[in-house]
Amino acid sequence: KIIKNNKNIKLIIVGDGPELNNLKELTKKLKVDQNVIFTGKVKYELIPTYYHLFDIVTSFSTTETQGLTIIEALACSKPVLCIDDESFRQMITNEKNGYLFKDGNEYIKKVEKIIKDKNLYKILSSNALKSVDKYSKETFGKNVLKVYEKTLKKDSSN
Repeated sequence: KIIKNNKNIKLIIVGDGPELNNLKELTKKLKVDQNVIFTGKVKYELIPTYYHLFDIVTSFSTTETQGLTIIEALACSKPVLCIDDESFRQMITNEKNGYLFKDGNEYIKKVEKIIKDKNLYKILSSNALKSVDKYSKETFGKNVLKVYEKTLKKDSSN
């Protein structure tokens, strides 16, 4: 729907998998194949290039367990839209760094909202980068150090 209403939008699907051919057929059936780019599997070192091509990153995955792609997208200052799944709730805060959506209709509304409101896009982008600090190696190191200090204090008090 979004692509049909705005021919300037390009959808880039990175990677492959068992649904790739079905997705390609669907884009032809919907007559949006000129606006959808399928990259297939890409080399790991090229992944940052793709993140920088995107304006918005989306995940409909309900099998994601670590959310690394979401963290990478946020680190590239990209607003992220994810299906409302437990694995994404710690990373995505509605109206802060992206949106969680329940279905395709809600997804479309959120994308349209971001596209139409340039100020909202800037806010989401800025907050996206800020929101990944908790995943940095520095923050991880500080948290591990706190655990060691707590353990040493317990041992010394016994």
